[in-house]
Amino acid sequence: LNLETLKVANRTAVGDISLLNATLRQLSLSSLYPSGAVLPIQPSWRALALESLSLSYITLPLNWSNFIESGATNNLTTLDLNKITISDPSNQLLLVFSATMRDLSISTTASVSQELGMLFPNLRTAFLRATFASLPSSLLQLSSIDTVDIEVVNFDSIFSSTQNWSSTSLKTLKLRSVKFSSNFPDALNQLTSLQKLFLGTVKFSSLPFDLSQLVSLNNVELNDGAYLPASLPAWRGLATVPSNFTITTTLVQNLTFIQNLSNLVGFTAFASLSPIILPDNIDSLPNLRAFTISATVSLLPSTLGNLTRLESFSLYCTSTAGCPTSLPAGMVSMPSLTSLSLFSPSLSRLPNLSSAFPNLESLQLWGLPLTAAPDLSGLYKVKFVSFTQLPSSLSFPPLTTPLPNLSDFTLSFTGPWSWWPLLQNSTKLNSLFLEGLSISGNIPSWVGNLTALETISLRRLTAVTGSLPSSFENLRSLRSLVLYNVPGLSGQLPVGTSGYPNLTTFAVESTAISSIPSSFDKSPISQLTLVNNQFSAFPDFVTRLPNVSSITYRGNRTPPVPFPDLSNNRQLILLAVSNESFTGPIPASLGLLPQIGTILLSFLQVTGPVPPSLFASTSLQTLRLSSLPNLNSSLPDAIAMNCSIRFLDASFSNLRGTIPRNIANCRQLLAKNPKPDSKDRFIARLSYVIYSLWFIIGAGLFCGYFVWAYGYDGDITQLFFKVLNYIALATVVLQWVPQIWTTWQLKSSGSLSIFTLILNMIGCAAVIFVSISSGNSALLWVPYAASGAQQVVLVAMLVLFWIRDRATKKNTGAYVAVNVNTAAQDEDDMATKSLMGSSSDQLYDSDSSDRARGASFSGDELTPAYKFYATNSSVPATTTYARYN
Repeated sequence: LNLETLKVANRTAVGDISLLNATLRQLSLSSLYPSGAVLPIQPSWRALALESLSLSYITLPLNWSNFIESGATNNLTTLDLNKITISDPSNQLLLVFSATMRDLSISTTASVSQELGMLFPNLRTAFLRATFASLPSSLLQLSSIDTVDIEVVNFDSIFSSTQNWSSTSLKTLKLRSVKFSSNFPDALNQLTSLQKLFLGTVKFSSLPFDLSQLVSLNNVELNDGAYLPASLPAWRGLATVPSNFTITTTLVQNLTFIQNLSNLVGFTAFASLSPIILPDNIDSLPNLRAFTISATVSLLPSTLGNLTRLESFSLYCTSTAGCPTSLPAGMVSMPSLTSLSLFSPSLSRLPNLSSAFPNLESLQLWGLPLTAAPDLSGLYKVKFVSFTQLPSSLSFPPLTTPLPNLSDFTLSFTGPWSWWPLLQNSTKLNSLFLEGLSISGNIPSWVGNLTALETISLRRLTAVTGSLPSSFENLRSLRSLVLYNVPGLSGQLPVGTSGYPNLTTFAVESTAISSIPSSFDKSPISQLTLVNNQFSAFPDFVTRLPNVSSITYRGNRTPPVPFPDLSNNRQLILLAVSNESFTGPIPASLGLLPQIGTILLSFLQVTGPVPPSLFASTSLQTLRLSSLPNLNSSLPDAIAMNCSIRFLDASFSNLRGTIPRNIANCRQLLAKNPKPDSKDRFIARLSYVIYSLWFIIGAGLFCGYFVWAYGYDGDITQLFFKVLNYIALATVVLQWVPQIWTTWQLKSSGSLSIFTLILNMIGCAAVIFVSISSGNSALLWVPYAASGAQQVVLVAMLVLFWIRDRATKKNTGAYVAVNVNTAAQDEDDMATKSLMGSSSDQLYDSDSSDRARGASFSGDELTPAYKFYATNSSVPATTTYARYN
């Protein structure tokens, strides 16, 4: 009764929501009813006092707006109609008057003919993607309007030269997919408060309008230049405005017109396909402060170094052939530059950084084929340094001056590097990221004196040895500590008695670290990863982390210990433990953790029983109990009605007994992964046939080219055919190996047919006989011999399994036959094996003749995909059904 916000999506019905009229303020309906079905507006909805209404992917009746004609109209401030269709043949979207409307968003294929400015006199923002007979110019006459974003559908021009745009409040105008068959309307000059103009996918038949009267304009962006002219040499008014100009283009090459923008402060050019041309006399822009190029550009303006106010320069050139090899010669003294970001596969030379850019604060170098390593000495003001994917041959010179303002330092490449002693003077260093470097020896103790550090990430430092220095205890501000693939790092991790009071992310992987002190439990760790280390004992602090949400513990060579009790980790959401010597039963407390969502246990020595609490949890959705050879247990019979498990994997864990019928309580598990319907299977098979035909035709044309170009008996053609024969030989020799391995693991024929295999063997023998008799090359018949031999092995295995099953039936009086009613029989056989264990013997207990055989599902609970038959002297034959996904 106090509901204020209601969102309904992907449903097939909506009840009577008029009962909520006292409190409901926001209503959102999305993707309701089958496609094409009309939303049944109820008369009682008129009583709703809504403030916000959102309708998405819905078909509306023509008079849909009647329900907001009273009541809601008095309060409605936001209306969002997204991907709306109209059921009426007129295809008209009709709206009603609202004096309170502030924000309007319409996206529809229907047409809008009403004057929106008259319907909503106090509108502030409007996003319109619809079909207009003419521009709703009344919007641009409102004194309240702030932002107008229009994307026009199916009309060449919506502008009239006689339109009156007198708004004094409009600050942002965005026009998308607009084509101008006549001159761009000079009426825009009346928008004297306009600050940002965005033109996306536009088409100009003539030069754009005069901007000289738009005294507030400070940003112009042209997006997608497919419709722009080859150049814009004389855009009137750009000599004084705007101060920021952004071009995002795919085809426009000549950008020399920007040399006329004398008041330009920022310029960004993006071009994804064609190279761009920049004006050489870019020093005609004395006020330029930010210059970004994300495009292929072979030459940078030679006068770039003359921009005395330039503060930021960024170059992102991805072409291997069309990028500059060096910065312009004039960029040798630019004291104004504070940010330099370079990415280019051709840029191999840099000027001396401290003399060229003495006030640099941010330096990013990525993927440059430099011949000499940059020297950071003298950059007293630098705060951010990032060197990524530089050549491994670089040898960095040592620092000769400190970097007192450095806050973020990243080195990520495979070259040599040594710890710079002067880095210890960078007392403001906040983040240290080192990856792949050839650093040898111990980590210096002075790193622990950088007390401002919040993030330390040491990755793939394979030459580092020794242990972390004890001075690390001083890093009280540390929030994230990641040690990944540092195999020489050993000993005990240092920590004070109060831990690291701000540490939330802690990851140690692939190291030789032997122990982690208990006082780590004083740290507010939320993400814990301990993988592939060499712990001499289980780090017991793991059981005392009240804030941890994720624990990954794998392959740490921990000596055998009982599975730890994690009942104190009340915030735990994800637990992943594998490849450890944990023994004893799985703690029942895991299922009692209030927020646990995922439990992944595999390759452990734990024993049964499986705790019923796992199937009683209301939050657990993913449960993996795989490859637990000592489990020797059955699934619990007590499964709660509110079982929330969606994914269950109990493969290769020696599960015993029967599958509990109460597994049906886990309805989200049983409802997932339904068999594809006949239409999906038809489309999949048709696609396979089409792609196969294209491949065969392409291969045929490719082979035919050699015959046509070099003749059938040509040396090149014969060599080509021999190469194909060798490839075929290697492929055929290996093609049956996965099937042989899978069949051996399953100890069952699965969906293999002995009859088909025997026919294939006879066919192979016939081809071999004919080829040898005809004196053909061994390359022609050896593949058939290899294939036939592997099929002989398969047939022999299947015969042995058949004999074994016959003996089992005779000795125990029970057997299990699986009849799979599905197209994906192999997959379902694997699913059966994954759920039940490593062999079909585990479907029943052969040591006792008075136990029920097979599964105990009833046919009305589950889809009949499998039939289990169980017979012996004391239990009557029964037929039960189960479906495994």
